[in-house]
Amino acid sequence: MFLVAVAGCVEDTGAATEVVDAGAGSDGVAGTVDGADAPAPDCRVPDLGAPEPEPDAAPQASLPPCERACDRVVDCAADACEGYNWTNAGRLTVDCHGVCRGDFAEEMLSMATCDEVADRLAFSLPGYPQACATNPCFTACRRLGRCIVQECAGFELPADQQIANDCAGRCNPNDVAWIENARDCGQIVGAIVDSDPAFGRECRGEDPECAPEEVCDAYGEKVSTCMLLHCDGHLDAYAEGLRQALSNYCRGDEECPDRLTVEAIIGDDVGCDHPWLRDAGPAPPFDALCTGEVPPEQDVHEACAELMACPGSEGLQSVELCAVFVALRADAWDAVPCMLAAEGCPDLFACLADE
Repeated sequence: MFLVAVAGCVEDTGAATEVVDAGAGSDGVAGTVDGADAPAPDCRVPDLGAPEPEPDAAPQASLPPCERACDRVVDCAADACEGYNWTNAGRLTVDCHGVCRGDFAEEMLSMATCDEVADRLAFSLPGYPQACATNPCFTACRRLGRCIVQECAGFELPADQQIANDCAGRCNPNDVAWIENARDCGQIVGAIVDSDPAFGRECRGEDPECAPEEVCDAYGEKVSTCMLLHCDGHLDAYAEGLRQALSNYCRGDEECPDRLTVEAIIGDDVGCDHPWLRDAGPAPPFDALCTGEVPPEQDVHEACAELMACPGSEGLQSVELCAVFVALRADAWDAVPCMLAAEGCPDLFACLADE
């Protein structure tokens, strides 16, 4: 006899009933605790009314609170705002992490709908309602892409679209009015070339050359100092590793800054609030370190100390540089516990093999 038990479908007759396994008795039916005969169950599906609407889904709980909260902010903005889409969401992510303190993350994740998220952002992010309604970054960045392809021998179609997308992803709406107001493309590109020597070389189609060795240590020191200043103490434990990483980038990375750029940055006229350096730290690729959304620094350094004792790890140069490399990995929250639990060098390297 096949039995379906539905919560609440048995009539309340005063007899306590329980459901037993279908193979437990001679006929596998529900029996009574006191042995009395039970009435036939009323298995009509009760009318529970219309289902409650599901709230807007918040990100899964595997990431740190601010990461999940800001993911939700971007999800809601991309769905609801004319002024935001996935092209320019990077700037919103940076702005969100900048205000993610105290109860902000908990509030964002607990709100049932994106409308509630938007109401909260109106008080937390200056200019959010205006940016949500219309975003001048779209038209300005499209014009920038067209102008660079038109004026620069080093760029050709379809690079204009990629330039526009990159621009929109980093754009602050307050900083692009000059592009809209410029009289022509020559004025726009000329202004950028004057302020960014490295772009000037790329615009002219010249192969960039890395800065000479003697200025790269000063570059690493200057940029890392600004990053520490911008990141509310989250980078203090990584200061030496960041200095080494930036110096190495200056010396020989495929996208290394050229000599004129480095000399300009380390000059006295460029401070940490200069447009070249004001986003150093909060901007990718160091944003997770800047907001503290990485594994505990003591665990990271301990894991790297184990790794640096292994033959073959010499390319990482030091525990401090290793710590920056490991903390910035997309799988850092898995890799660090794996390294701490590793039994020997092969296991340690295996923890870093799958990113």
